[in-house]
Amino acid sequence: MHMMLITTDRKLALGARLSGMATEQVDEVHPANEAWHEALDDPELGALFVSGELAEELSEEIATLRERESLPLVYVLPAEKEE
Repeated sequence: MHMMLITTDRKLALGARLSGMATEQVDEVHPANEAWHEALDDPELGALFVSGELAEELSEEIATLRERESLPLVYVLPAEKEE
């Protein structure tokens, strides 16, 4: 089993990659919904981390997955507070 992060945050993506975590950085070209479905196609995925701003966009998909499946575990990372 492995972990993956889906985010729009470049710094968060870099940190995750440096720690060895599979990371999908999304933008307008590669939408979050597409990255979400690609991640779920991986049978070895044990934990999926989603950054806060994308969790809002994917809220229905996250709720459905949590209701129907035990894996992967989905963790929503809070959005970074702006200074």
